[in-house]
Amino acid sequence: MVGCRALWHLPQRRSFVVAWPALGELWEIPLNSDAEPIFDGLVHDYRMGEGLAAPGYLGVRRTPLGPAMPELDFADARVPWLAGLQDERVVLVHLDVRRRIAERTLPGARPQAALLRHAESGLQWCLPCGQQVQVLDLPRFEPVDAVAWLPAPA
Repeated sequence: MVGCRALWHLPQRRSFVVAWPALGELWEIPLNSDAEPIFDGLVHDYRMGEGLAAPGYLGVRRTPLGPAMPELDFADARVPWLAGLQDERVVLVHLDVRRRIAERTLPGARPQAALLRHAESGLQWCLPCGQQVQVLDLPRFEPVDAVAWLPAPA
């Protein structure tokens, strides 16, 4: 039985994303009636049918990630990627490029509690990891700072 693990509505992209771990794929389904056509192939060869576009509206943009899929937990309107965990690694999946664009080992990371903030150098991603918040510079995905924090009592 093939089951959906997660479903996100992305209003900034006027679409929703479905994670299919048994298939090793993410599907982005545009809800915009003016969505661009979807090409499934990487090499647009008319003999193989890859150069024939499927309609964009309610079409399926597949992102093959393989059988070891990350548990995606983070989406923000300012970036075209989703983030999540795969073992101890934080993984970014770019929806336009349709592949993993970065990963970094950060034990105890919690992408669902992360946030983006503006800094002088551009966007920074504040990602809670254990008893600290790791600040990552985007788009390089490099750590620039770590801030210790203590959670509030329950």
